[in-house]
Amino acid sequence: MVHSALATVGQAFLLEAGHNGAQGFIGINGGTPTLGSGSSGIVNSDGNFLLGQAAVGASFFGSIGEALYYTRYLNAAERGEVIIYLKSKWGIA
Repeated sequence: MVHSALATVGQAFLLEAGHNGAQGFIGINGGTPTLGSGSSGIVNSDGNFLLGQAAVGASFFGSIGEALYYTRYLNAAERGEVIIYLKSKWGIA
């Protein structure tokens, strides 16, 4: 899965990724997430969530300031609250 919004090198951004059992999603800075089917590169064939590496072998190069992991899929209101909190904490517009 490739997200259409690009992050600027050297600038903090909020990346959210998840999987609801049927679809994966990736979103940047609280924007509308891009949905995909199957593993979408964020969950491997064993069902393990991957942080910093995609199931297809691509890797993330950079610093990860904070990672939050939830054992259930967050609804839109819950995701919104987390996004507002993290954007404020990390100074992301």
